[in-house]
Amino acid sequence: MIILAADLTPEEHVRLKMFMGIPKIADTLKTGNWEVLRCRADNTHLRRIIPPGVETIDCRTTSATASEQINAFNLKFKDHEKYELHSWIEDGSATTALYQNIRNLLISKKSLPCGAFLRYGFCETLGGVEMRIQFGTGQLYCLPGSFSGGTFAASPVWFATLQDVDITIDATIKELRGQFQFPDDTAISDKKITWKAGYGRFNIDTWNNIYFGDTISAGSNASGTGPGGGVPQVQEAKTLNATTYTVTNSAQFTQDMGVIYASNLQGFVKVTGVPTVGQYNVSAGVYGFSVTDNNKAVLVSYRYSISTGRVLVVQNHVQGWGPQFEMLLSQPYQELTGSIPNYMDLYACKCGKLTAPLKRVDYLISDLEGQAFANAAGYVAEFYED
Repeated sequence: MIILAADLTPEEHVRLKMFMGIPKIADTLKTGNWEVLRCRADNTHLRRIIPPGVETIDCRTTSATASEQINAFNLKFKDHEKYELHSWIEDGSATTALYQNIRNLLISKKSLPCGAFLRYGFCETLGGVEMRIQFGTGQLYCLPGSFSGGTFAASPVWFATLQDVDITIDATIKELRGQFQFPDDTAISDKKITWKAGYGRFNIDTWNNIYFGDTISAGSNASGTGPGGGVPQVQEAKTLNATTYTVTNSAQFTQDMGVIYASNLQGFVKVTGVPTVGQYNVSAGVYGFSVTDNNKAVLVSYRYSISTGRVLVVQNHVQGWGPQFEMLLSQPYQELTGSIPNYMDLYACKCGKLTAPLKRVDYLISDLEGQAFANAAGYVAEFYED
C-alpha cells in the first residue's frame, strides 16, 4: 500500500487532521504491510500523521523537475502493479502535476484507489475515478433545435435566478415470475429522462422558445386576433360630476372591464340603454352614468392598445406542434481543471408543463417540466467531468 503525500504546511496538516480523519490513517498504518511515498525532501510534516517505524521513501528533491521526480518514482517502484493508492493529499500548488502524474501511473497499472484526501475537501474514489461534490443549481441553458410542426426562429435561453433543477433517469424493469417469491429474471424495457426547473425571472421569450413556438409582435394589440386586446388600466379613479366620463386612454380604448363604487367595491351593472342608479353604459371609452350617481367616487377598469412593448399571442395548432431544444446544465462547483465545469447535456428535449404560481406574499417562480429523447443521430445525453 502507498500513501502519497504532498507539500503541506503544519497548519494544513492540522486542518486535515481535524476535518478529514487523518488520525484513522495513522492507526491503520500501525498494522499491515505499508510503505509511504514521500514527495517532500523534509518529512517533518509527515511525521504528524505517520507513526514511528513506518518507512518513508522520498522520490523528489526541492530542485528536481516533475519529470525527474517521475523517473525517480519509476526506479524506486518498478513493481508498482502490486501497490494500491490508499490516500491522496494535495496542496493545490504548482507541483500538483507531479502528484497527478504519479497517481495516474498507479491507476494505469491497475492499482485501484480506495480513498482520496484533497485540500479543503474530501472525496472518495472508485476504480481510479474521483467522485465529485456538487453544490447549488449551476447554470441552465436551453439551445434551440429543430421544430415540430412549422418554422420557428428561436434564440438560446439562459435561466436567470435559477431555483432548482431536477434530472430524473428512469427505467421500467419487467419481471419474470413463477411460483416462488422472487423473480426468476428481470429485464430493463423502457427508459426515459425527465427534467424539472424553477426560475425567478419572467420572460415571454423563454415561454415561447421552449413551450409555445408562436410569434411575438410589437405592441399590445398588434396581432388583432384577440377578442379585445390591449394592456389593462385597472381601476382608474373618478368622482362623477356629470352623466358621462371619458377615460384617460379613450383614443386607444379597446375593451371595457367594469365599474365599481370606490366606497364599498360594489359593482355597477352594464346596460345598453339609459342607465339608472348603479348602472352604466360605454362606447369608445366614454362611460355614461345616471345623474343620481353624481358626486360618487367610482373606479373604472378597461383595456387600451399601445405600440410599445411586445405581445405573445398563443394560437391553437394541430397536435405535434412545439419547439425542440437542447438542455445544458453547467456545474462549476469545485472545478478540478482550471475553469472547466462539469456538465449534463440533454441533446433533444421538449417541455410538457409550464406553471406561473402567483402568491400574495412571495415571488413568482415559474416551473417547467419536460422530457429528453434521442436526437436524429440516436444520442440522448452526455455527462462530462473534468
